[in-house]
Amino acid sequence: MTNLAIVKYKSKLDSLFQKGDDVSVRGDLYLQSHWSRYVCVMVSGFLEVSIREILSEYTRRHSCAELQQYVDSHLEWFINPGTKKLAELLGKFSVEWKKWLDETLEQEIKDAVDGIVSNRNNISHGKDVGISYVTTKGYYSSILIFINKLGVQVLSEKVM
Repeated sequence: MTNLAIVKYKSKLDSLFQKGDDVSVRGDLYLQSHWSRYVCVMVSGFLEVSIREILSEYTRRHSCAELQQYVDSHLEWFINPGTKKLAELLGKFSVEWKKWLDETLEQEIKDAVDGIVSNRNNISHGKDVGISYVTTKGYYSSILIFINKLGVQVLSEKVM
């Protein structure tokens, strides 16, 4: 993915995970627990931004400026992108994209997307979560795969 906003956000997350690895080495479980929550929220934000950027880029490539502005204004309100909500959004763009998400995307990736969003919501509402640093890092790896696959699916040169 070459979108600048996505690349910058990914770079920030990679740096946070590198710092998290250092925390893990020191063995401070309390700090590691809080760090896991923080990076979970950041990964969820990365997911939101990436989806918006990919769909916005598609619209830039295939529509007039007025439609681009309309789509961007609606994408601003797209938050907490679990797979169900994401399927609904993709279906508004293309039935094939929704079908790809529902029928083709690996369950492990869907679980990572739903897991990171669910944990983020619980964290932001002050609920206890049992998400570990290792789990968050695994979710992040799956979400990176998802973002790349979504970019390929949406930004292929064929117009749907």
